[in-house]
Amino acid sequence: MSNVGAGETIVIDTTSSYTVSTSSGNITYTYYGTAIYQGGSLISFLNNVFNESGLDVLAGGRVLVSQGGSINATSVAAGGFVNVLGGVANGTVVSSGGQQIEDEGGVANGTVVNAGAQEAIQTNGWASGTILSGGTEYVDAYGVANGAIVDSGGGEIVLGGVAYGAVINLSGAESINSMGSAFDTTINSGGNEYDAGYASGTTVEG
Repeated sequence: MSNVGAGETIVIDTTSSYTVSTSSGNITYTYYGTAIYQGGSLISFLNNVFNESGLDVLAGGRVLVSQGGSINATSVAAGGFVNVLGGVANGTVVSSGGQQIEDEGGVANGTVVNAGAQEAIQTNGWASGTILSGGTEYVDAYGVANGAIVDSGGGEIVLGGVAYGAVINLSGAESINSMGSAFDTTINSGGNEYDAGYASGTTVEG
């Protein structure tokens, strides 16, 4: 499995079920692992496979990583979408027009967010070591971002969550809204921090 194309959804979960209607009644299938849906219909599943590597999420493709599942070295193109809903994503690269979300205990490590792409850290989500290479990271209420590196053209926007230890480089920016908090930010020469919320321990270099 490599490409996740238009209308296709990959669900990585410890326990899920899928019900189909037949002439003799409903049949419920339970799977443990990775299920592949096309246009809303289950087309196959890989039993006891909870870890997927090297997925290419193309326009219209979706990946859902639930608790117990993980993805590694995923590439998300324009129109692709990854939802880390309780699972783990390592080393995702999100290109322009793509999006990755961490929600409900989802964890992302080492995500690269390129120009025109987005990462959103939502309720109880966690992102560590994100590199914002022109892209944008949104830290929503109860989300946590740790150690983001904001390069030229990139932005970390703390809407209501918490950002720890961000490094803001030349032409990068961190924006802390009224309900957001940031701790121990380092602002290098040419970087910017816009503070309408709470900021503590900020260091300005250069």
